[in-house]
Amino acid sequence: MAENPDTIPESKDCKPAKYCKPVLKGYLRRNISFNIMVALISAAASGAAYQYFIVEKRKKNYAAFYRDYDAEEEFKIMKKKKGLFQSG
Repeated sequence: MAENPDTIPESKDCKPAKYCKPVLKGYLRRNISFNIMVALISAAASGAAYQYFIVEKRKKNYAAFYRDYDAEEEFKIMKKKKGLFQSG
């Protein structure tokens, strides 16, 4: 049997009729709670992605740089070759 396109199918609060009243009670609360959950999940995912892709790579690069870094040698280079640290 074909359904009449002018009627709305039966739902829990609305019997088959031409028009049903919109559900307004509690809509704002449901919408806000849904948006808060989406915001929290996306913030957690963004934070985890930033930590994994940016921070860990940066820590590894700093560790690799300072593994072979000699501050005294850099000081000697700046003092003699570049002429820095001259007073008077």
